[in-house]
Amino acid sequence: PLPGETRSPCMVKVYCDSQLFPVNGVFEFIGLLSSDPSLVNFEPGVPEQDILDPFASETSAERQVHCPPPSLIPRLHCILATPLSHSNPTLPITIAPPITKQDLINAGCDVKTCRENLLDLLTTVLMGDHFAAEYTLLHLLSSVYGRTDVMTLGKFSLNLSNCPVFDHTPFPSLVNELIEQLVTKSYLLSLSLTNLNTSQFLPQKDYNANRLKTGLLQLSSGTHLIVNEMAMGPGQLGERGVANLTALGGVVQWQKVKYDFKYHTQEFECNLPVLILSEGKSIVNVDCHVPLQHSSSSSFINPFTLVAEYSEEAILHMRQYLTLCTMLQYSLDKDIEKKLEEDFVQMRRSDPQMNGDTFHHLLSLSRLLTLSHGEQKLSLEYWDRAKKLHYLRITRLK
Repeated sequence: PLPGETRSPCMVKVYCDSQLFPVNGVFEFIGLLSSDPSLVNFEPGVPEQDILDPFASETSAERQVHCPPPSLIPRLHCILATPLSHSNPTLPITIAPPITKQDLINAGCDVKTCRENLLDLLTTVLMGDHFAAEYTLLHLLSSVYGRTDVMTLGKFSLNLSNCPVFDHTPFPSLVNELIEQLVTKSYLLSLSLTNLNTSQFLPQKDYNANRLKTGLLQLSSGTHLIVNEMAMGPGQLGERGVANLTALGGVVQWQKVKYDFKYHTQEFECNLPVLILSEGKSIVNVDCHVPLQHSSSSSFINPFTLVAEYSEEAILHMRQYLTLCTMLQYSLDKDIEKKLEEDFVQMRRSDPQMNGDTFHHLLSLSRLLTLSHGEQKLSLEYWDRAKKLHYLRITRLK
């Protein structure tokens, strides 16, 4: 489990092909819960696993790990396992991408109101920076939807720099406290030197116990990873620290996590929107960098107080909005595609720095803008808005 996890663990026993359960997948399990120690071994002297596989042989160390006391870790004998496309408990589990605008309407989600409320919340916690709030909203709607040999489509990692320093509560903790009230899954990762040099970011195989030890980056699909780079202080990174930082870079760039099997490593795909909060530009290369603009008199704002100003129904709709808009089907009409090609040619003539990567960034930005308004097709209005956001950001970086 992750550090600080307080919820009760449970060992799920499935009686079907294990290949049906992909790494980092999210499932709903229905089964029989057992915490009675007498039911662990059906025959005296026979380990629990041996009942299911008479040819299985385990060492005492393996048996201790694989068969912990049911009073501490109860067993759930699975009868039905359902893969989930989302983990929002306020929405039916049958909802899966791609969905349509009509699905948003059927859910009672007022897109315009939800978008405005979210921007207001984010603007307040980001010290009044509405521009950064809009980029953060688009980031929260990002999700991997495709992969090629050289590119991961849909990811939109974001670095907010020039973050304020408070004496009492770290700014990244404030942002995390707000985001974790809006999304179903989030994790705050500290990049302090101690954490980098001592923690295990990658899952690692323990051959003595014949088990995989959890790594901090072993997160389920759709978890929002918030990185506190402000925690990094002066000092030297050790070998493990360098490896952990490299692992984080792999998640940001390729949306892949390497699992360490000691004698070799194996990559597994993941889908983790990454938000990095830092004072200067992040040491990790991201898709988008936005420096915050705030006054020196910026003060502490309690996210719980902010959220409490909205009704339970309004918060519920905002949470549903973030889940549903991520799953909207998106497409480009032929006339829009032609217009974008013409625009790209003109932009390259007027701006020597315009290249394929920048054009791809604009396409991603316009796609997220379209989804944030609950639309399924890109319009010239959203394309022009994406270009305006991009050039305003470039101006802010200078």
